[in-house]
Amino acid sequence: MTRGKIEQPTDWAALEKAFAEKATIAGTVTGAVKGGLSVDIGVRAFMPASRTGTRDAAEMEKLVGQEIRCRITKLDVDDEDVVVDRRVISKMKKQRQSSSVFPN
Repeated sequence: MTRGKIEQPTDWAALEKAFAEKATIAGTVTGAVKGGLSVDIGVRAFMPASRTGTRDAAEMEKLVGQEIRCRITKLDVDDEDVVVDRRVISKMKKQRQSSSVFPN
């Protein structure tokens, strides 16, 4: 019952496409860094702590080594600066679940 494999972008063109389409992408959390997490999405990306969907540092540490779903919220190819957001994915999932449970 999979909805299709979430793709991991392989180059900057793929990242730009995912960013433009607000696509959900897969990434691997590689470490906790000051202010958030480092995520490998084909390139190194930063996820601010506020966008991880976790409450505290201990929960963030548990994400290290995990594959996560996220969305690119900032992409600067020239500076190779990529920011990703995981919270928006879980928020969308909750909205879908609640709307299917309580149809209008």
